Amino acid sequence: MFFKQTLLILLLTPLISLSSTLGRHWTINKDHSEVLFEIPYLKFGKVTGRFTHFRGSVQYDKDETLIQKISIIVFTDSIDTGNKLRDGHLRSKDFFNVTKFPKISFESNTITPIGPDQFRASGFVSMHGIKKEINLFFSLSEIITDTWGKPSVMGTFSGRLDRRDFGLTWNKFIEKEAYLVGNKIKFYGQVQLQSRRALTDSSKHLIPVNKSLKTRNKILRGEETIESINRGIIELKSENNNQQQRENKNNKTQDQRSTAWWSAYFSMGFIGFLSIITLMFQGKQFFISIFQNEYEETGKWGFISDIIVYSVGLVYVWAMWIIGFGQ
Repeated sequence: MFFKQTLLILLLTPLISLSSTLGRHWTINKDHSEVLFEIPYLKFGKVTGRFTHFRGSVQYDKDETLIQKISIIVFTDSIDTGNKLRDGHLRSKDFFNVTKFPKISFESNTITPIGPDQFRASGFVSMHGIKKEINLFFSLSEIITDTWGKPSVMGTFSGRLDRRDFGLTWNKFIEKEAYLVGNKIKFYGQVQLQSRRALTDSSKHLIPVNKSLKTRNKILRGEETIESINRGIIELKSENNNQQQRENKNNKTQDQRSTAWWSAYFSMGFIGFLSIITLMFQGKQFFISIFQNEYEETGKWGFISDIIVYSVGLVYVWAMWIIGFGQ
């Protein structure tokens, strides 16, 4: 008898410590909780899915020493198997008939410790207008305090049921006494439990990751100090100032080019263009006068003269581009 009492006390110790810290009522924080299921498909395969909309709570007895009740509600229209056509069929009258039966609920009657931090909750599931008793197996972690100072307990759960017990009998025969959809459903998941008196606001989990938040978290984790952050900011500002000064200098140079400057530039370019054309023509004549007998437009000296006069023109165009737009 003494051995049994000692064993029971050891098994219930985690519950006692958790209740004294979190109070009589815990609630599921959906931000880090999920409800999943598996169902056989084509005899050897399986389909997995989840319910994205649910809520639940855990209640202690008046002495805050034992879990008295577990309550969970799952909303059937939130089913998600990764296929919209299949999800639509599951919401129809062939399966959940979500319009008439929008909820699946579970409420425990008895909770029994079966090992260190391991428990069995016996209770009733109400689904598709039918209530059946099932066993829900779950485990609880030690208390963990999140970044915002809120205590949490992470829990895992699992169980099995036969969908036919709840009137979900739709199926199709395939071959060799096999059916399209299996009947034994495995459900499982994890929950983040928090006291109703210290529930982490959902908005805190949705803060966008930005530079200031990363810096704050580094300081909180001890990876950086305020002094090193400030020193880095000063160095960054200095580098940015130097870059800004260089940009301002370039912008100032561009601003100094007034309308008169550009007018002179284009005038010079036009005059230079005419000069280059004249120079190219004179250069051509120069080659003809030197190589009178040997010069042919399609010959060697004609080709060389073309290369020289065109190169002079290209050099002039390149120089004008650098003067006007290369700075």
